[in-house]
Amino acid sequence: KNLGLPKLNAYEQELLKKAIPELKKNIQKGEEFVKKN
Repeated sequence: KNLGLPKLNAYEQELLKKAIPELKKNIQKGEEFVKKN
């Protein structure tokens, strides 16, 4: 069950904005690795 994100302060929101693109790239890499192996 995904409960979503709690209320974030401005600093946490900024960190999340910076982290999401990197996380998406890592997820994509992982999915491609699984498909190949």
